[in-house]
Amino acid sequence: MKSIPKNPASSRSANVLLECAPLAERGIESIELFTVPTAKNRPNLPKKQGKHIAFIDSRVENWQQLASGIKPGTEAFLLNPTTDGIAQITKTLALRGGFDSIQIVAHGEPGSLQLGAVKLNSNSIENCSSQLQQWQNL
Repeated sequence: MKSIPKNPASSRSANVLLECAPLAERGIESIELFTVPTAKNRPNLPKKQGKHIAFIDSRVENWQQLASGIKPGTEAFLLNPTTDGIAQITKTLALRGGFDSIQIVAHGEPGSLQLGAVKLNSNSIENCSSQLQQWQNL
């Protein structure tokens, strides 16, 4: 496991750990898994039941700081900006499945969202609608 350097601009930055090997062994080299602090590290936060996952596009400025604010116990994945983000999310959900919630942190503008190398908008959504529909069953 490799430690991601803390963001020097933030004293709240969590020591986030990369655990790339398990997913790389399954053929998902472009997604990096990192864990957020457990409730033991943040005892004042209420504990939520359920299984949660967050996807963060690595182009988002200060993504490390954003990751440090994810609720304890939430699985979090860093999306590779040069690869289809919808495919990355779909593969990850298929492998890990059974989530009660999915959060996505990415760049967007009115009418579009950038997920990895894919710009999702009203013109492109039809091309990936079957993958998006799969998410509710994974």
